[in-house]
Amino acid sequence: MKDWKMWAPLQTKKQREIADNLSASEKEEATRLARELGKKALLYFIPSFLIIYFLYEHNVLSFILALFLIVLSYLLFAKFVGLPIRKKQKSLLNNSKYAKEKGITV
Repeated sequence: MKDWKMWAPLQTKKQREIADNLSASEKEEATRLARELGKKALLYFIPSFLIIYFLYEHNVLSFILALFLIVLSYLLFAKFVGLPIRKKQKSLLNNSKYAKEKGITV
């Protein structure tokens, strides 16, 4: 692994190979996408934890409702934020100069 910034926990060998050979501008785009995902994740997850914090003390039913809302928000996040950004990241890897030269797709 040449650059730890391009590492991802579930990255395949092909993805790692392409990520290791991205140009500077491609790495900047990958970093921008990662930041975008992180910022949007904060907008989803911080309110979820605040809901649990404030409803935990009231009663069990409120706590169960809070957990349901959190699971729902995670599912909505995955569908409307996570998956589209992952598609952009995959497209970035597939359209990189190195991937095109080697004929690699992920």
